Amino acid sequence: MDIAHALKVALQTGKVRLGLEESLQSAKDKKAKILIVAKFIPGLSLLAPPLAGATRMSVARFLSFTVLAAALWIGVVLTSGALLRAQVEWLLPHLAALGGHAISLILVLLALYVAYKGWERYRFNKALDMARISVAELYESMAAGAAPVVLDVRSLTAQALQRQRIPGALHVPLQEVGQHVGKLPRDRDIILYCSCPREASAAKAAKVLMTHGFKRARPLKGGLEAWIAAGYAVEESGAVSAGAAPVPPLAPQPAAPLR
Repeated sequence: MDIAHALKVALQTGKVRLGLEESLQSAKDKKAKILIVAKFIPGLSLLAPPLAGATRMSVARFLSFTVLAAALWIGVVLTSGALLRAQVEWLLPHLAALGGHAISLILVLLALYVAYKGWERYRFNKALDMARISVAELYESMAAGAAPVVLDVRSLTAQALQRQRIPGALHVPLQEVGQHVGKLPRDRDIILYCSCPREASAAKAAKVLMTHGFKRARPLKGGLEAWIAAGYAVEESGAVSAGAAPVPPLAPQPAAPLR
């Protein structure tokens, strides 16, 4: 019986690892495609190199896709100039005639664009504005036996890149939080964490729970990085899923030294 159980656990573990590896490979393929179109989307070209490094893309592959993207960009610009040559030759004298008026118009459009981006930033920050719980408070709550439900709302790709997690955490990606509201208790604290700036995913997931009547959902300030930096214990992900039973009361976890 023990041997059968061990084989079952080994098979399940192998499936989990295989799924994570497939997710990571899929992420690498997507990032390679992003490199090709990055120069055509404002701001994306700045994110492409860090994304390539995060997915462990090889230097040779990165350079090859970068050269291909540059060639495609130059080709599109030159082709567009050749096709629109007549229109450009017609437009240049008109712009010269406008003189200062054209410059004023460009400055006004630029000011409107900056104002629009500032408004978008304000709305984004407002959406994330809510009470957080610190890693020290979460640790003390777990050590005292208060047994909060801890949700890891990172994507499968993010979890594959960083296999560590808070002990006992349930993995529920942000996009699936709304599907699992019926499985979460309403009489316990629900702590959500991610690994993104300003706990963006955790805050969005908490907002989803609040719209469904959960009053005790809070993001973890600093996310997983803050938990690890504080020296608290972590475990390898892949053992607990969203379909599992609610987290049982946790025994006090000793603060693990960083390695």
